[in-house]
Amino acid sequence: MLVQPFIRLLENLTFRMKRLKIILRQLCGSAPSQKRTYQLESVIRLYDLLCSICDILNDVFSYNLLFVIFMVFFLITTYVYYSISSAFNSYTVALISGIVAIFYGIIMCWIAIHSERMAKEAIEFNNLLFKIMIKDKLKDIKNNKKLRLHILMKRGVELTACGLFPLDHALIHSMIAAATTYLVILEDFGKQ
Repeated sequence: MLVQPFIRLLENLTFRMKRLKIILRQLCGSAPSQKRTYQLESVIRLYDLLCSICDILNDVFSYNLLFVIFMVFFLITTYVYYSISSAFNSYTVALISGIVAIFYGIIMCWIAIHSERMAKEAIEFNNLLFKIMIKDKLKDIKNNKKLRLHILMKRGVELTACGLFPLDHALIHSMIAAATTYLVILEDFGKQ
């Protein structure tokens, strides 16, 4: 399937982002020093690298994701329509169509959940770094230009399908709303 390598790579990046947050929490508890500032700079470089890898991953898979999302939307709409229209004729066709629609819905949820999880981890990393900066009594983080610039930029991760729409739960809600609208229109035309 076209989506599985994207999801596996995204899971790997999310795991690494969680590890970076753990390291950042450990640095938060350590005493302020020049070594700690250097370690924070290293963690931020790794974070920027992970964000860049996410951008590259998004660029590589963007057309595949757009195709898969279009096909999932089309197939869900089609199979739900078949399920509704053939429910009166054949119970088996309706059941199979319903199961296939649910399967494609699960694929879409899978994409959205993993994409949103990575974006959430990036936001939590930035929030944690900001809290560390606020708690910094010696102001060694505030005086470090690299760390201050990173905190001000708040680089995050937003995974999209060719830049057209973000891959999150809002996409699922939009797909359900659009599919429902199309199904109502198809059902009305089918009765005439």
